Amino acid sequence: MKGSGIGLWLAFVLLVTPLSGAEATGVAQLSFSKSLPADQGVSRVGGMVTYTFLVTNTGWVTVTGVDIDETGFGGSGPLGAFECGHIIDGAFVVDHELALGSVTLRAGEAMICQAQYVVLLADAPFTPLTNTAFAVGTQGVFNEPVQSNRDSATFEIIATPT
Repeated sequence: MKGSGIGLWLAFVLLVTPLSGAEATGVAQLSFSKSLPADQGVSRVGGMVTYTFLVTNTGWVTVTGVDIDETGFGGSGPLGAFECGHIIDGAFVVDHELALGSVTLRAGEAMICQAQYVVLLADAPFTPLTNTAFAVGTQGVFNEPVQSNRDSATFEIIATPT
């Protein structure tokens, strides 16, 4: 029984010591992509642009509270509300159960969201218009933050209205 105290102490240290470096990257990880349809690389003033956001849990554990953080929206007006859902037979179908900030993604699961923007005349001097975002969430009992890569989508603006 003399050595059992050291074994318990070592087990405790291993449990409470956070992983570092390459070991930590495999625990919880979000992958993020943001895109525009190929036919929306150029838009006229008054035109509608639809951004698509794909968030995938590429880690080994569940990520909760998944949300999308717009860090660099260059538009003069507001980005429309996010609608999240699934791709069914090649078409985007909204799922009102998927509310940003309350989504849980298990390892390997993904969600897709869309948001629309109406191009304004005030946007024309800033062409091309770039929008940058990333995904966030938490993992584990201590709600440790998880952040994805950043991704951007860019389109050119033609000043003449549609």
